[in-house]
Amino acid sequence: MEQVEATPTEERRTRSYELSSLTWSSDHCSNAENKYCYCGDGFEKDDVNLYCEGCRTWYHRKCLPSDDITNQLLPGQGNYEFWCAVCKPKAQFALCDASYRAGGLMAMVYLQHTHPDRSFPAQEVISFIEKHWKLLLPYKSHAKSWETNTLTGLSRTDEICDIEGPASKGIYKFKKAVDLREWPPSRFRPRTSGANPRVKRRTTADPSGEPPARRKKESLADAHCFLRDKYRYTSAEADPFHLNQWRVITFDKTVSLSSRDKAEHLNISPDGRTVTGYKGYSSVRATHGVGHGVWYWEATVLPSIKADPGHPDGHVRIGWGHAACDLQVPCGFDSLSYAWRDIKGTVFHKSKGRDFGPPEGYKVGDVLGFLIELPDKASTETLPPSMAKAAAVGLQKQAYLEEERVSTSQGMSRAIGSRMTCFKNGQRVGVLAEALPTCRWYPMVSLYYGAHVEVNFGPSFKHPPALPHRPVSEAGPLYNAEVALVDILDKVVGRLHPSTTTSVGGPL
Repeated sequence: MEQVEATPTEERRTRSYELSSLTWSSDHCSNAENKYCYCGDGFEKDDVNLYCEGCRTWYHRKCLPSDDITNQLLPGQGNYEFWCAVCKPKAQFALCDASYRAGGLMAMVYLQHTHPDRSFPAQEVISFIEKHWKLLLPYKSHAKSWETNTLTGLSRTDEICDIEGPASKGIYKFKKAVDLREWPPSRFRPRTSGANPRVKRRTTADPSGEPPARRKKESLADAHCFLRDKYRYTSAEADPFHLNQWRVITFDKTVSLSSRDKAEHLNISPDGRTVTGYKGYSSVRATHGVGHGVWYWEATVLPSIKADPGHPDGHVRIGWGHAACDLQVPCGFDSLSYAWRDIKGTVFHKSKGRDFGPPEGYKVGDVLGFLIELPDKASTETLPPSMAKAAAVGLQKQAYLEEERVSTSQGMSRAIGSRMTCFKNGQRVGVLAEALPTCRWYPMVSLYYGAHVEVNFGPSFKHPPALPHRPVSEAGPLYNAEVALVDILDKVVGRLHPSTTTSVGGPL
């Protein structure tokens, strides 16, 4: 599900007990002591409880500030993202988009919870969704096929429901009694990645900022960066300062984990600082990269969030990657990325591992530091590429810029003296890589199944290194200045070859 809005709800608070002292279920959704929320009271079986993505426990609605949306939530409703005021300086709540199947599932959870002995005809489920549409499917339209899509989705979840008859006329009932503690938001999130795009067309930028028109056969579900054949496509927007030109969509944005430059099924928090995995290894990059100077950022490993109790434990690879790395594979898979893995602390590059640092690697609660030392001065290989004559491809009302994919570091010059260094809880572990290819490098996180990581791009760090450095958070303003510089060079000097790339660090 996509986060669509986040609203702060309350100031920092504390709990009256320690989460680690409780006996938790394998999915971390219930505990034997029946202690939840700030107050430590039991789970409210007949009211709304909100599940925090950070500490992974429930909070009573009555213990949270009154809000127009949360006041209307239904017991068992899961199309939201919530962060408590212990995990964040201010609690955050975001009502999220949901699939028609998820809407039907939420309806069934509520109906079966309130009427545990009943079965529910298909039309009763549909009527319930219609009545509560603004809560269950707030960002979905009443498409002609929505009823069919909803019931078909429910009929295919045979591990959850017993269904009698065809989907449109079926009788729906859960196999076991509903325990709302077993239904955190992750249970309603999609279990498959989006389809690959199949249609493209050339467009020119509209100075009004309107995206390209939609075509009937386009199938890309979200505005993610993706790879196809020999090309890489990255989302863009019309440049308001240059007629019929495009600019990278991260221009004038703060540094965070990218909601677009990521694998489709990774879940990014509303503030762009936390990412949760799902199923096999896949990756996300930061919105901005660095090409010269000394930079530092940190990552904290959080407890895994299992979407299914049967899923294996989550694992993590963290490091640096080029803008052209494939995001459907882990960091360190190719020659354009370097990764440090939690298991045994193994380092990966070109899919080959080597021993690195303490054999125990790192675990939940560890704060990892990543320092990169690059040449002091920028070069044409590390500046953002020129966008003067870039052509766009229109998909699902979103503009994408097409560039020839960089698939290897072969042919790139090497920056002598450059290196990547790793730290664990303030202690230097070792050099991840040195004599790096000359390009722009992005902070990169790869997750396996329910692994959960929080990043900190600065300016304040828990364990800043002694070596003078800049926080990666300063890469945003620097990027804006570099884009302006490239525009000047392109127009005045004319020495840069225009490219269709939108990703910093691509060919010039």
